[in-house]
Amino acid sequence: MSGQLVLDGMPGLDLPEHQWTAPPDPAPGRAPVLHISCPEPAWLARPDMPPLLVTRARMERLARPPRAVRGWILDSDGFRHLGKHGRWTITAAEYAAQADEWMRRIGLLKAAAVQDWCCEQHICDRTRPYVSGLAGADLDRRGVIDQHQRLTIASYLELRKLAPRVPWMPVIQGWTAGQYRRHADMWEDAGVDLAAAPLVGLGSVCSRSGSQPSLIPISQLVRDLAERGVRLHAFGLKTTALPWMREHLVSVDSAACFKQARCQNMRAFPDCPHPGDCRNCPRWAAHWHRDLSDRDLVRAA
Repeated sequence: MSGQLVLDGMPGLDLPEHQWTAPPDPAPGRAPVLHISCPEPAWLARPDMPPLLVTRARMERLARPPRAVRGWILDSDGFRHLGKHGRWTITAAEYAAQADEWMRRIGLLKAAAVQDWCCEQHICDRTRPYVSGLAGADLDRRGVIDQHQRLTIASYLELRKLAPRVPWMPVIQGWTAGQYRRHADMWEDAGVDLAAAPLVGLGSVCSRSGSQPSLIPISQLVRDLAERGVRLHAFGLKTTALPWMREHLVSVDSAACFKQARCQNMRAFPDCPHPGDCRNCPRWAAHWHRDLSDRDLVRAA
């Protein structure tokens, strides 16, 4: 297995950073569906909630799964899990069984992210000992990202065999635009037609803000993938980054409303029944979602 994971050096495929002064004007009516990354899976049963994304870790705490009233996304929780453990400690068979059960008992599952391998710097630092062991070499960050991309594809192929009824979502990983492009080609080389997938994740974008130098090559990447017919979901994309790529994304997810409430000690409505701020407030989440939708940054469905 380790021999199959080692790749040659990556070609430099990054696009030049054009000197744009503002995001391009959006086409009317073209905006991604926003899924709230919710802290309470029970919200899946609430008809007043917008589309939701729920992590595997939160689903595991459920005593009684709710019955979903609209389509939702299951996130494998790779960012938190790899940051904590440096590798996946839950097996593919365990995750496949969980996803299959939640799909049957909760219903309306639109997509389930595979056990992908994120490529942020601190994640690569954390996973480096493990993936270096797989490769039989002391890897630099580029080499670690190589392994992460291979392992992400391997996860999809294995999960699809273990639970073929689950709508598994391939995830394109990388850090530079060139690395993302290379990973998209690797998926095709592995026999996976990304354009045929109902939804394809774009990982490791949650820390990218609206600053032009970091976003212009990624926004061009998103546009190019969309023109190839790839239906992209951007994991954790910041609202400041949305104007740069909203036209070419099918969906996104965000927990920014809860972070805002926590950091600002914010109580959005004086008659909220819960104590303290609105960091776990469904009413605030729905209000925040409507505000972005009214500004045509996102859609509700």
